[in-house]
Order: sequence, then C-alpha cells, then structure tokens
Amino acid sequence: MASPYAFLPEFLPLSELDVWEGNLGVFTHVFGHSYVGHLFVWSPEHHYGIAYPYLGRFKDYGRYESPADFQDAVLEDSYVRTAIFQESLLPRLVERLGEIGPGEVYYPVPYEILGGSGEAETYDKGQLTVWASIVGQVHGLTARPSA
Repeated sequence: MASPYAFLPEFLPLSELDVWEGNLGVFTHVFGHSYVGHLFVWSPEHHYGIAYPYLGRFKDYGRYESPADFQDAVLEDSYVRTAIFQESLLPRLVERLGEIGPGEVYYPVPYEILGGSGEAETYDKGQLTVWASIVGQVHGLTARPSA
C-alpha cells in the first residue's frame, strides 16, 4: 500500500453519506478518503478540506485549482500522512484484515468515541458510506439538506 488514502472515481454528493449533508460548512461533495476514515471534501467554490468523522469536525484548507493541487499541498504533507492518516498503522491492518477495496475504510470496533481502544487488533473494514453514516449518527448529526 503506497499511499494512506484514495480518491473516489467521481465526486460523491454529501447526501450519499446520509447525515453529513449540510454539516460540513460550504462543502457539498466527497472526492476521497484516508484509509482510516478521513473524508476529503470539496465545495463548488473550489475550497478543499478534510472532515474528521470521529471528531465530528472538519477543516477548510482553502482554495485549490484541483484535487491534485490539494494533494500536493496538504495530503502529501508528512505530518498529515503520519499523524492524521496514521500511515504506520496501515501495514498491520493490511496484514490482519487484507487490502481494502474501492470505497472501503478500516475502523476500530468499538469506535474510540464509544470507549474502544483504537488498537490495531480492534480494527475491521467496511464500506465508507455506511461507516460515515454510523459515525455521524453517533455524534447526533442529522442531514440538513440545502434548500
């Protein structure tokens, strides 16, 4: 696994992630994710950001011309890769659970926000959209579609 993240084949409206719609500021679409569940989000004004589902928060990293520009400036940053995307954890997860497929993430069971340890041995893998919906519901989010 060369990278700790993946881009989706196409931009996915936040409405596809259930409760996240309307809860991430100006962001309307997801275009990628880290393998441990951070969402890469986009707005029609070309703002790019990262949603941190376990924290129920997001950060707007500003305007970029393209996902590739955002990747170069933010996603490839060594701090982001190691501290946020937990790159060193991934080999253990792959060894234990196998590679993940398109649109899948690794996640701890139970989630740390529900008392889990977050240790590699507690992780499972599953579909990004289902996982994101469940984590959002744990935070008490409800979809707030735009008018």
